[in-house]
Amino acid sequence: MNKGFSIIEFMIAITLGALIVATVGSVYLSNKATYRVQEELARLQENARYANYYLNFTLRMAGFQGCASESFVKMTNRVKSPSKMLLYDTPVLGYDGLASSFSPTLPANLTAKIVTGTDAVEVRMASLTGVQLRDDMNQSINPILVYDRLGIQAGDVVMISDCSVGDIFIAGGNTNSTAITHTVTNNNTNELSASYISGSQVMRYVYYAFYIKDTGRINANSQPIYALVRQDLDGTEQELVDGIEKMTIRYGVDTNADNTADEYQTATAVNSANNWNKVISLKINLLFATVENVNNKPQAYQFNGATITPTDRKLRREWQTFVTIRNRGLPS
Repeated sequence: MNKGFSIIEFMIAITLGALIVATVGSVYLSNKATYRVQEELARLQENARYANYYLNFTLRMAGFQGCASESFVKMTNRVKSPSKMLLYDTPVLGYDGLASSFSPTLPANLTAKIVTGTDAVEVRMASLTGVQLRDDMNQSINPILVYDRLGIQAGDVVMISDCSVGDIFIAGGNTNSTAITHTVTNNNTNELSASYISGSQVMRYVYYAFYIKDTGRINANSQPIYALVRQDLDGTEQELVDGIEKMTIRYGVDTNADNTADEYQTATAVNSANNWNKVISLKINLLFATVENVNNKPQAYQFNGATITPTDRKLRREWQTFVTIRNRGLPS
């Protein structure tokens, strides 16, 4: 005769089964939490590499005008009543983010856009892509005849240089992709610094500002998500990398004209001493954070030499990079 399980055997089987399920579940949850941490850290590191690469690549070209060094070219700004974005005489200009303000005072295009307590930096240069003149100008008031590649249109800000002199101006009416005018509508004069000859370079004027901004998005715990943002000449903002909470910048100032930084100063100090044209390098500290709270408890982190314990459970890492301005200092 077949015998069934006794109540004791059944209870033992249930207990053993529950222990196995609990053990497997615990291992699963542990592995899931570990995977989530590793995934967020991998994303953090990828963001850090990209942000540092992009900042280095762009900032080192500050003051570029198509020639070996900005000191070789006398650049004249012909734009009538130029905005601060067009002040090419200061290729790099920074702002210290204080507790509730910025020093120096932010220009209009950056006001109310930057997270307080984080720094910002502007860079001005010529575009890395240029086009040569296809014919001599003969007279400095003549249109600039170029090969069709840049697609310059009326209203665009243009730079032209022969590596001796150069001009910044706004392209006038009747400008097209092969003939660029420089009328007095938006410029102080229609005369340029020279009658440029074929082979001279024409480039777009480039302005970028980099800063940390609240994206308006939130994570699963309703905490704000911050990002590194780039603003261009027409005010368009492009989010480059999210998960960046702070940016601190110090400026390497060459005080004895030997093409090396003698001391690193805040933007406030550089501005007070009017030393922006002596800045040859930048030291940038970025604080990266995971978007979500992936740790099991708050974890202390280092930033700018200080140890900070947050109230959330995000993981954070500090990355530091040095950028040498190639048109001023030694190649980076």
